[in-house]
Amino acid sequence: MRNIAASPAYRQGEGRLNIGWGISTVQRNPFSLAYRRARLRLDLVGSRDWEHGSKVHWVPCPSSQDPFFDAPPAPDHEVVVYAHLQKSRRMMEELPASIPWRYNHGKDLHDALRFIASGGTVVSNSYHGVFWALLMGRRVLCLPFSNKFTRFRLPPGYSSHRGWVRDLSRAKAQPDLLALCRQATARFRPKVDSCIEAAMARRRTRQ
Repeated sequence: MRNIAASPAYRQGEGRLNIGWGISTVQRNPFSLAYRRARLRLDLVGSRDWEHGSKVHWVPCPSSQDPFFDAPPAPDHEVVVYAHLQKSRRMMEELPASIPWRYNHGKDLHDALRFIASGGTVVSNSYHGVFWALLMGRRVLCLPFSNKFTRFRLPPGYSSHRGWVRDLSRAKAQPDLLALCRQATARFRPKVDSCIEAAMARRRTRQ
C-alpha cells in the first residue's frame, strides 16, 4: 500500500484512474504518512485484508477466480510445505525429510497450485501459499513473519517458524472461503466499471 505512489503503475493527469484491486492495506506503522498518501491517491480501494466495519472494500486477490479451484486434484501427501524464498531459514531447519516442499519462487501459477494441492495439510509462510491452500479447502498451518497474515477473511491455523512440526494438528480448513472470495469479486467489479464510466463522463464534459 505505502509503495503505490512510487509504482510505475501509478498515473496522474486528466482521464487517469488509480484503482487498487486485492492490494494489502495492512500498515506496518499505524501512523504511516506513506500509507495515507497512497490511500488519498487511489480513486477506489479493494483490499485483500478483512476488517469488519471498514470503509475499504474487501476484495481478495483475482487469482481466486482461476478455474483450478473449482476441482483441485486429490492430495498425494499428508503434509507439504510451501515456503517463502527469503523468509524460511528457521522454518526449513525443522523440516522432516519425509515432507515434500518447494519455495514460492516461480513463474507458473498452475505449477505452484498443483504442488499445494498435493498436500492434505499445507504448511506455509507465503501469503499466497496460505491463501491458495485455503481456497482449495486444504487444512492450512500458517507461519507468519509479519502482520500481513492477520487479516484473512477466514483464518488458517497458526504456528511459528520454530516448533511448527508439533503444531500440525492446529491446521485449519476453510471450505467456505472460495465462494466468499468470488462473491466479493462479483460485487466489486460493478464498482470498478462505475468508476471508469464516471471518469469517462467527466472527461467528455471537459472536452
